[in-house]
Amino acid sequence: MLKKKIAEIIKEQMYTRTAALASGILVGNSSQVAEQDSKSMRVVGTAHFIAIFEVHIAVIAGIIFFLLNGLS
Repeated sequence: MLKKKIAEIIKEQMYTRTAALASGILVGNSSQVAEQDSKSMRVVGTAHFIAIFEVHIAVIAGIIFFLLNGLS
């Protein structure tokens, strides 16, 4: 739910291609990344960044969630 809301905010605030890349990196929603952008990232070797960031963001979000719930 939170990931979906963040993706919506990103989409509202950025141009389509930029929003797709930002959403892919920040919340792991790479489904909207244009095929041309995906292909370019594979060619230059940066496609793995989206997958790596997905995992790290999920872990960080989980830690923050539990810390904030513990404080309230």
